[in-house]
Amino acid sequence: VSRAFGKRVRPDLPAEVLRAFAESGVKLTSTRRWELAKVDHPAVAPLLTYKKLYRVWTAHGWSWLADWVRAGRFRPRYVVGGAVSGRWTTAGGGALQIP
Repeated sequence: VSRAFGKRVRPDLPAEVLRAFAESGVKLTSTRRWELAKVDHPAVAPLLTYKKLYRVWTAHGWSWLADWVRAGRFRPRYVVGGAVSGRWTTAGGGALQIP
């Protein structure tokens, strides 16, 4: 992200990101994904990647990676009929949250 702006920009500080875009001539009201997707700027792709990875890290932490990823693959444990309704569930890892 900083490389795309040519100066240090901390992507986890929305005000700083908005200021960097404004200095580049791009007016934004937020750093939301759908607003950034409309902008043609070299910082958009790395910023969106950062935001996605940051969300995984803050939501699950590195322990999630250690618990559920083996050999580079997500390995959830499915429980057939685990819900009262008969639907499948998972024994952790959030596998049913992945589209």
